[in-house]
Amino acid sequence: MPRLPFKQLAIGAGGGSQGFQLFDDFIGSTTPMVLGWAQDVSGAGASVAVDTTLVSSSAAGVISLATGTTAAGRAVQFLGTLPIVVPAAPGSLNTEWRVRLPVLSVAAERFFANIGFQDNPDTSTEGVDAIGFRLPTDNVSLNWVAYVRKNNVEVSVDTGVAAVANAWQRLRIEADMTGGARFYIGDSPGGADVLVATITGPSLPIAAIAPCFKLVKTVGVTSRTMFADYAVVHGQYSPPR
Repeated sequence: MPRLPFKQLAIGAGGGSQGFQLFDDFIGSTTPMVLGWAQDVSGAGASVAVDTTLVSSSAAGVISLATGTTAAGRAVQFLGTLPIVVPAAPGSLNTEWRVRLPVLSVAAERFFANIGFQDNPDTSTEGVDAIGFRLPTDNVSLNWVAYVRKNNVEVSVDTGVAAVANAWQRLRIEADMTGGARFYIGDSPGGADVLVATITGPSLPIAAIAPCFKLVKTVGVTSRTMFADYAVVHGQYSPPR
C-alpha cells in the first residue's frame, strides 16, 4: 500500500481512522525512512544519521542522534511536519522505543534526553504539552523520569531506574485519554518490562503532539550521542470491536 504521510493520521471523534499501528526498524536512510520522519538539528556537527556500528542480529537497524560540539547543540527525530492529533476519550496513545546512551551526563558535559510525545519537538524545550521519559540534564540523578505536561503544568515521577551507559533499554508508555499514563522500562533482549511509574494527573494533553526522540546538550562542547533500535506508535480511539 502507498505510504501515508504521518500528518494525515488523525484519530478521534471526528477523525478518519479508529486506530493505527506504526513500526519502524530504522533500516536505510534517515530521511524519510519508512514512516516519513523529520529531523531537526542545531549546532556545529549536530546530526541524525544511520549507525552501522551497533547493527546486529538483535538490532537490525539503528539511528543515532549527535548533539555536535556546541553547548546548546541538539538533534531530534520526530514524525510528521504536522503532529499527531491526540485521540479523545476513551482512546489511548502508546509508544515504545529501544534506546542506548554510550555516555551519561557528568558535571562538565551535560545533556538531557526526551523520548515520547511533544507538541514542539523541533526545539530545545520540554514542550507545553508532552508525555514521555526524560533523562534530566543534571548529573545528580541519572534515573529516568516519567512525566506528563499540559499547558506547561507538569507532573513527574522519578522511576528509580537508572540509565545505563552502553546498554539497550526499552522505554514504553501507555496513555489513556481518560486521564492516566503508565510507564514501563525493560532490559533487552528477553527481559520483562517493569511498570516503573503511573501518573493520573493532570489530565493528558489535548493539543496536537508528535512522537519524538530528542537529545539536547546544555553544558560543555563535547558531542553526546543517543541511539534507537526501533520505534512503535499505536493509537486507538475506541475499544476493539
